[in-house]
Amino acid sequence: MTSPDRLVQDHVQDYRPGGRPLTGRAVLAILVAFFGVIFTMNVFLLNVASSTFRGLEVDSTYRASQEFNGTLAESAAQRARGWSVDVRVARRDDGMVAAAFAVVDKDGAPLAGLAGTARLAAPADKSLDAAGAIVETGLGHYEAVFAGDPGPGRWTLVTELARDGEVLFRSRNRILVD
Repeated sequence: MTSPDRLVQDHVQDYRPGGRPLTGRAVLAILVAFFGVIFTMNVFLLNVASSTFRGLEVDSTYRASQEFNGTLAESAAQRARGWSVDVRVARRDDGMVAAAFAVVDKDGAPLAGLAGTARLAAPADKSLDAAGAIVETGLGHYEAVFAGDPGPGRWTLVTELARDGEVLFRSRNRILVD
């Protein structure tokens, strides 16, 4: 059987001193260096994040909240119209990206006399958005050619169709551009 004094003696005998002792000054230097690196990285990442922030979706959230009931009413009116809008987005032979729309009413009759705008919205950077005017190409058929060169990838297609200046149809759809 081993006595407690023997255990303490064995433990002390295992220790082989070497190197410099860990002093209070060394511990302070380690702590200052550790938190200095964390602070420096936080400042760096904060600057990177704030310099790449592209802006807000709306200029005034208060104004947008006040207009929300109007947006709900417009949405209900759009549903009541029962329009069906089929859209195809593709890159044309000339390299431009275009959206082709086929618009029919709730009875399946093609709708004529509409105009509007279409916008390919980039997921994180408004400066990459590409817009185009929707023009009638035939009875119930419309096309929008997007300015600039929206690259391949996932985009949000924001569509507004109007007649006599009144927007009658709005949609936002996630699409893939080749």
